[in-house]
Amino acid sequence: MRSRARIRRPGRTRGQSTGFMIAKEVRAPSHNFLRDHGQAPRSAPQPRGQACQQDLDWQVAHDRKPPGQQPDRLDPIAGRRAVAEIAAGGAGHASRPEADRPAGERPARSPGRAAVAGAILGPAQAAAAPVLAGVEAARRLIARPVAMWALAATGLLAYNWWILVPLKPGLMRSPDELFSNMELTGQPYAGAMQHADLLAGLLLLGAFLMAGSKSLPGGRPEWAGLMIFAAGGALGGLFPELCGDEVSASCRNMEWAFQLPLQQYLHIGAGIAEFGGISIAVLLAARRTSQELSAPARIYRYLARALYACYPLLGLAYLTDRLGGVMEAVFFIAFTLIVVTALAERAGTPGVTQDG
Repeated sequence: MRSRARIRRPGRTRGQSTGFMIAKEVRAPSHNFLRDHGQAPRSAPQPRGQACQQDLDWQVAHDRKPPGQQPDRLDPIAGRRAVAEIAAGGAGHASRPEADRPAGERPARSPGRAAVAGAILGPAQAAAAPVLAGVEAARRLIARPVAMWALAATGLLAYNWWILVPLKPGLMRSPDELFSNMELTGQPYAGAMQHADLLAGLLLLGAFLMAGSKSLPGGRPEWAGLMIFAAGGALGGLFPELCGDEVSASCRNMEWAFQLPLQQYLHIGAGIAEFGGISIAVLLAARRTSQELSAPARIYRYLARALYACYPLLGLAYLTDRLGGVMEAVFFIAFTLIVVTALAERAGTPGVTQDG
């Protein structure tokens, strides 16, 4: 039996031997073999690490060939790739050589790390999925009422700008004057009041949309009335009044003769839609909750009775030009209560929708 032989590279002294040992069945490539395959033997000595790596590249390429077939050339890149795959534990999933891989295809990755990560994180993700779903549902359940109330609160603050008028002397000369006369072009702060009406209408439209038309069984007609109320308020701010028909006889005569610009009549129509929409909404709500004892049902009934009594007084104030501003303030307060009650009932606010 022949003993193991130590490989010596061409042009290398005994002190520069790589120390790479192979069995007698596997022989190192000779000078004749390299010459026959178009590669001349190296004559210049090479660094120890580079020579060892080249020997390992040749051996790996030799082992990957079918039995009895020698490699036709040394492929250091393929050798290094194979060594890296073996070290990573994915030698059985080695990617194809660059020459055999179609253009644009990325080399296959070893599934070792992905399999380990899936085995560890899979049960944890499955256990956390119901919790995450519940958190997401709770977030959506809370976010919608919060957004609705934020829009409604800001809109109602802008809608009730009339509260500041008595605090500023000289803005309202008489209680017989309507608050809409404060928005006439040329009046102090007229532009701010017009923009406040427009902003209030748009914000309340958004609040009613967030509440939804199907949030209450049978409450869709009321929701439509509330939408008309908000749209009317926005249009009233967009098309302000051109002259005060309550304080000017000539303005009233021209108005009845349809001699004023279209903007005047658009403002009047917007006011009618505003008052009529919310009044119909509260009457429908009172009818829907007539057999209930909840807080919203009682508020609806009280407000409906107040409207029955106040509308004749509003008409009388308009015809006689007396206390028109006072009657407007009463209606503005009632409309604010209707909006808050309707939104609270649709949002299911605790303490508001409880029976008692």
